[in-house]
Amino acid sequence: MRFVTNGNFSGLGRRVSTLAGMIVLCAFCVGSTSGQDITLRIKIDERGQAEVTGRFAEAFIGKVGRQFDWLDEFAGTSSLSKRFTGLMLTARPSDSAISQFTYNVDLTPLSARSAAAHVSWIDQNGGLLMLDDLIPQVRATTAQITIEVPAGWKITTTEILKEPGVYQVANVEKAVFILGRDRREKIFASGKSAIRLSISDSWHFTDDEAGAISLEIFARYREIFGEAPAETFLIGVSKFPTRFDPGNWEADTRGATSVIISSDMPFASQSQRRLHEQLRHEIFHFWMPNGVNLSGNYDWFYEGFALYESAKMGVMTNTISFDNFLDVLSRAHTIDSRQESRLSLIEASRKRFAGENTRVYARGMVAAFLCDLAMLEKSRGKRSSADILRSVYQRYRNSQPRTDGNDAVLATMAEWPELAPIVERFIKGDAAIDWQTYIAYAGLEPTNKASGRGLTVSEKLKGRQKDLLDRLGYNVWRKAIAKIK
Repeated sequence: MRFVTNGNFSGLGRRVSTLAGMIVLCAFCVGSTSGQDITLRIKIDERGQAEVTGRFAEAFIGKVGRQFDWLDEFAGTSSLSKRFTGLMLTARPSDSAISQFTYNVDLTPLSARSAAAHVSWIDQNGGLLMLDDLIPQVRATTAQITIEVPAGWKITTTEILKEPGVYQVANVEKAVFILGRDRREKIFASGKSAIRLSISDSWHFTDDEAGAISLEIFARYREIFGEAPAETFLIGVSKFPTRFDPGNWEADTRGATSVIISSDMPFASQSQRRLHEQLRHEIFHFWMPNGVNLSGNYDWFYEGFALYESAKMGVMTNTISFDNFLDVLSRAHTIDSRQESRLSLIEASRKRFAGENTRVYARGMVAAFLCDLAMLEKSRGKRSSADILRSVYQRYRNSQPRTDGNDAVLATMAEWPELAPIVERFIKGDAAIDWQTYIAYAGLEPTNKASGRGLTVSEKLKGRQKDLLDRLGYNVWRKAIAKIK
């Protein structure tokens, strides 16, 4: 089991500032801002180099002032500002506020594996533009972007296409552009929503198989959350720009776009299972956190619950065995129990990219599991952790006012009294997780009773324990085993 760096990372980067002392006069024009905060032109070449020119809308210039920032660190990748050279700025004569800019960006793929899915890069075959790490960090929200790419390259995005190569962006932090010369695209319908699948390279699964997996997972999450958060979704699947061994992958979901960068597995069955695992996790993020208007560091919730719901869905779809499900939970519990320092999940989320990423995933997953067991037991199987997810999504959708994520989630959890001990001890508190009481609800017991680690199903089960196990997918797995035999 790997606790990879996935999901949504908006607002988690660190800036580097360029002071107004570098302002010079330069002569260029990128056209009208058309009501957008920024108008940009990004010109890409096959050597991984980009030229960026832009101007701020007249009404926005006052917000910019004399400070010019770039993103320097994002999702564990640092020194991003070193990619920028040749900066030239134009100041407004009346108050010296920055009005226009031009600079170059070296988008050669970085060597760190995690960078491939989380920051912009370009090679001779294509790449990714994560708009937020390419533009000034001036709190701009909207933009009009013109992208010039080498002949034969395609641009795939969920942003609005105004005319060839020109896009209207409603949220620059979540805008993603997938580029490439040999990308294959298919559109699959799921209810009122459309899933666009953009794939490059060859894999041990077909494009149609990838589409079928996406549709199955999307439909299951739509049932959990009650509706789809948007009409169109984009899933991009590519291999790493540099070689990594089989089994490695990274992913990032922003807005309605999910990017999966991966190496392939040796055999077709392994490759399909790995894709299923990747999509179970990333499609969850279309709803949480990208479908809600929540702020702050509540990563423990949207990553921990994503990991748990993904594993649970794996059992329900016969993609992983129930034993594997228990093994994943056991390892998460072991990882958390071996932490030398104690931190609450809320504090760990604040320090996620300062060494606490694994704790956020592991402890967050175990907390989600305990919440599920507590709610299933209290309601006799009528409520589960899915009710928490649905309530948070329905109350704090993107159409609702901005709310602190921790406040929103904890207020929702407070409506179920059976969750209070879990919240106080393991989410808000830093106590070591003793799960004996909770796993007994489902007829589970530790395989190593001395350490309390490992999980197995008890040999003697009571009726309610059998019912709860069924809610976790135990009987789905047993029926699948029986068919094989």
